[in-house]
Amino acid sequence: MRRTMIIGALLAGGLALAGCAPSTEAPSSNPPAPGTPPPPSEIAPAGPENSQGSGDEQGQGQGPGQGEGAGEGPSSTDQQFAQMMVPHHEQALELSELATSTSQNPQVRDLASRIAQAQGPEIGQMRAWLGEQQGQGGETPQQGGMSGMVSPEAMDALRQASGEEFDRLWIEAMIQHHEGAVEMAQTQLEEGSDPRMRGLAEQIVGAQEAELQELRSLQG
Repeated sequence: MRRTMIIGALLAGGLALAGCAPSTEAPSSNPPAPGTPPPPSEIAPAGPENSQGSGDEQGQGQGPGQGEGAGEGPSSTDQQFAQMMVPHHEQALELSELATSTSQNPQVRDLASRIAQAQGPEIGQMRAWLGEQQGQGGETPQQGGMSGMVSPEAMDALRQASGEEFDRLWIEAMIQHHEGAVEMAQTQLEEGSDPRMRGLAEQIVGAQEAELQELRSLQG
């Protein structure tokens, strides 16, 4: 009986010691359930490299032209071309009027009439375009800045001339005037950017180069 009690006491003590020993069971290798947040030790601190993307990543998603200007408007060359060509054309109309009223040569009168018919509508186009620019073009240029303009003295001489002398002076003046207009239009084609003014410049070059051929044939 005594022996049995001793054995029982020893067994009870061993079980108690086993219950106090630390568990050696390996942690579960099963992944956490979806939606379970990671433990605090696995959360990376927020830094500049994590809180915002790289410059390349931030640039992605911008469409063409975003962050840039919305497109260039008419250049100073375009505006100067229109401002200078209006009074230049107006003098051509004045020269044409003198020829149709004074010259006795039907070829001179016919050419003068066609010049007026071409340049009158072009003046209207340029005035309309300048009006759309809302006065951004600055002051109207002086004659000194316009190539081929006939001087006031030459205009006075034309008004006083008649017959063959008038035709000779008129043809000389109109050749000078047309050469200046072609030069101005070519500058616009080289340096201008507005499609309407470039189109008008092409029209001026084509028409006035053809008229120059006629004027030179009349001169010879």
